[in-house]
Amino acid sequence: MPPPERIALVLDHPKRDLDGLVLVALHLLQRGASVLLTPMYEQGYDLPLLAPRAVLVNYARRNNKELLQTYKDLGIRVAILDTEGGVLSENGADSPHRWARAFYEDGFFRVVDRYFFWGAELYEAFRLRGGLPPDTLQISGCPRYDVCLSPWRGVLTYPWRDYVLVNTNFSAINPAFTRSEEDEKRIFYKLGWDPSYVEQLFADMKAVFPRYLQQIERLAVDNPERRFIVRPHPFENQHFYQKRFAGIRNLIVSGEGNVLHAIANADCVIHLNCGTSVECNLLAKVPISMEFLNTEVLRRHSPLPSEISCRAESYADLNMLISDARRREARHQPTEVCTTHLTRWFGVLDGQAAARVAQGLIEMSSGRTDPAKRSWVASLRASRQRTNLRRFTFGLFGNLLGTAVTTCAGNVFERARWAKAVTVNDVHARAQAFMRLARIALPIECRRAKHPHTGLPMASIELVLKS
Repeated sequence: MPPPERIALVLDHPKRDLDGLVLVALHLLQRGASVLLTPMYEQGYDLPLLAPRAVLVNYARRNNKELLQTYKDLGIRVAILDTEGGVLSENGADSPHRWARAFYEDGFFRVVDRYFFWGAELYEAFRLRGGLPPDTLQISGCPRYDVCLSPWRGVLTYPWRDYVLVNTNFSAINPAFTRSEEDEKRIFYKLGWDPSYVEQLFADMKAVFPRYLQQIERLAVDNPERRFIVRPHPFENQHFYQKRFAGIRNLIVSGEGNVLHAIANADCVIHLNCGTSVECNLLAKVPISMEFLNTEVLRRHSPLPSEISCRAESYADLNMLISDARRREARHQPTEVCTTHLTRWFGVLDGQAAARVAQGLIEMSSGRTDPAKRSWVASLRASRQRTNLRRFTFGLFGNLLGTAVTTCAGNVFERARWAKAVTVNDVHARAQAFMRLARIALPIECRRAKHPHTGLPMASIELVLKS
């Protein structure tokens, strides 16, 4: 059965997602497919022209349904692998049962051909309520967590070692890519969250945030011999923290690179309701939760981080925990946490999630002989039925000049696009690093995909085996 010609992988934030998707790409190349890494903002322009056999999309919610429907109409098979598929709420819109019910009610079961789940909890909810046939559901794990395990862990280097890492998680009220708190709220509403719930959630975050900042500053001042690195969430405004902590000599604000690199080389990690507590346990580092600042609303919104962390019940407790490795390790065993808490949400943690996703994509796509259709009209409209002048203008110039050029121009004016930019060299370097660790010898070429009619470079990066 011949493999698919091309499979596209939608890339959201390179800091978080690039490593995992490059691993998926390597497994696809080993199985005979060629791969497109398509930036999320450009997918609606590039994919109708490049016409891959299948596309792996990073979520399925109301705000991208038109995109997925267009792909389906063009004959592109649609698979979903959520970028946020393991750290879920109990009662909000992303609780498993509500998520699955919304998926069904919004009609996504008619659009999606396969759904990959991190673990059994969300899988079971979709099996019961999502409306998809059972053979289209697959527990794969999360490819980006493969990097926590051998042989891939060898890529996790960082400029410093044995520091106290502070991972922040306040993008809703300190956003990098939207203009205001109200814009962030509107995103929550579009994703199906109840307005009263959102108001309470934001109110609690705004109340906790200044106290959180005060405690971090106090820790750094009280421990002048220790180095503290504050790492903002990828969707947070880093400049706020740089200004807030300016003048504290032993505190560095840095959001560079993948968070796994920072965690792997830290002594311990401080957070509040942050999903990186998962990565901490996978990397055998103790995550310390500032529970004395938490609220019931924030804890319920994302309960797992508190459950899998060493809980600091006061500032004095927090200060003791960062200072005494033996005490925190006596209270928290990462290996035990992985066994008792993480498997049901994240699947088998064996470093093979990317391989399972790749195999699932091959199985979904193989055996189909009719190619996907190309559509200039869909590209001009950003793959939406209802477009606007901005999208149409981008689509027009993208087809005239190539989306690689229009993307660079857009990056100049929009911080969100600039922060998510990825180059051919970025992809090639990651692929080579992984192949060295796994002792894989694949003759890979990374290049810009070309417009099928003009031959101009596009935003999507193509990975192929040299002939």
